[in-house]
Amino acid sequence: MAVDIAIDTNRYRDFVDGVPEVVAVFRMSPRIFVPFVVVGELRAGFAVGSRGMENERVFEQFLHRSRVQVLLPTIETTRHLLSYRDSATRCKPVGRVRCRTAVLPKVKLVPETRIERAQALRPGRF
Repeated sequence: MAVDIAIDTNRYRDFVDGVPEVVAVFRMSPRIFVPFVVVGELRAGFAVGSRGMENERVFEQFLHRSRVQVLLPTIETTRHLLSYRDSATRCKPVGRVRCRTAVLPKVKLVPETRIERAQALRPGRF
């Protein structure tokens, strides 16, 4: 049975690297949702990587597939996330890296429209 999926940066990387079981899931999924944070994480990585331009080109092609939709937060989502700021728990630092974790139930993300997608992909658009 084919199901819609939402991906993170690791699954996108696995897909691009051709991990067979990940590629199979991507191919069977009617819709692939990419949270806006994942788009930002990937692009930040591309910007500092040695193959940045090539990775960005491949990612752009992926984003323009008809089954792929970027998920954007709603105003409600941003307020909800703020409520978790103080409830986040500290996790053990590794070296100089500090981290916090929080469980974020009920976070609502919505697919963007084609017009919003085109506007969001234009460089320099704020």
